[in-house]
Amino acid sequence: MQHLTYTNLNQRLGEFCKNRRKTEGLSVRELAEKTKMHHGTITKFEAGVTDISFSNAIKLFMALEIDFNDIIFIIKTSD
Repeated sequence: MQHLTYTNLNQRLGEFCKNRRKTEGLSVRELAEKTKMHHGTITKFEAGVTDISFSNAIKLFMALEIDFNDIIFIIKTSD
């Protein structure tokens, strides 16, 4: 099992949020409106290009109705 790095975690969370957003049928711009975040920030986070602040992560998780148990699962199941 590989050690989970900050970069790896950030990429996995971004990918998870992107998949959830698509499952919910939301565009990046719609999610940006819901969270009051810039659409470019969300796009870069989803792509693993940049990280976001804790407060913005919470906004995304709440808007996408992501359970914190899902986040813990991502952290614990590093490849």
